[in-house]
Amino acid sequence: MHHRGCNVCIRSATYLHGRAGNLPTPIRFEEIRDMGSAPVPGGLSTGIGRAAVADPATNTWGARVVAIEGTRAAGVDVIAWFSDANAMVSALAVEIPLWNVDASNEDETFRAQNIASIGARIVSGGGAGEETLKFTIPALQQILAKDANIAWIGSLDGLLQGDQEYPIEIRSEFRAGGDGTAPIADGERDGFLQFLRDRAPA
Repeated sequence: MHHRGCNVCIRSATYLHGRAGNLPTPIRFEEIRDMGSAPVPGGLSTGIGRAAVADPATNTWGARVVAIEGTRAAGVDVIAWFSDANAMVSALAVEIPLWNVDASNEDETFRAQNIASIGARIVSGGGAGEETLKFTIPALQQILAKDANIAWIGSLDGLLQGDQEYPIEIRSEFRAGGDGTAPIADGERDGFLQFLRDRAPA
């Protein structure tokens, strides 16, 4: 049984209504709309929606977000680009749990609020720093696993040069099925950035 006055609930509710320091103000439950033609639920009114069409050349922290089949957000598959890791962690933790919330269901709203609180604590505790993010990513992927598969999180440099599964996969796709294990060379960089832009939802 969840208690309305517990500290976690209070911190979470405060964060969800945009009063936790400099973190972005998220959408409210009542503002959630059907996805329609928008890249994510809520479209460009949301941080992830705007990040899905952001330019990776200037927003160099990204996350590939794939919604879980059978959820209300099924079909979403975007790379969202953010100006820094703090903004990225904040948006993922606050908005993704809202994709499948029934606002009349107390357990669902509590869960979304609790995850938002975790995201706030990650950011305020320095967990989105370059050195600490590698420890934060598995935890973030786990707490969001009911709503979305965070298939990749990292910097643009990681996508250009990294040896993880997704950077290799997308470099191979860029090279029309060619070798994805080789990093993006200087002469390929502009073309690769345009390739990423072209993948953004219309």
